[in-house]
Amino acid sequence: MQVWSGKDINDEVKWLFQGPNRVVKRYSTFLINGFMFHTKSRKRLRRTQNCGIVVNSSITSYASARDSNLVEGNVEYYGLLNDIIELDYYGK
Repeated sequence: MQVWSGKDINDEVKWLFQGPNRVVKRYSTFLINGFMFHTKSRKRLRRTQNCGIVVNSSITSYASARDSNLVEGNVEYYGLLNDIIELDYYGK
């Protein structure tokens, strides 16, 4: 790979540029920051459900098609975990 920008390229940028490894790890449960998550398929085997997630995002958009002023606001996205995969970038 030859990338030139007039200065040295950070190793992390090189890894991102190459893309993830083609081999990925797949999980039906995942523990992160003290929270345990389960995929939707694992949920049906359990009494408690923990496959739902919410992501709060700050976005800018127009209030309507006729509006020319951008408005900033928070949007919450809800969903179910169908799959949990771990991407590995070379060198990391």
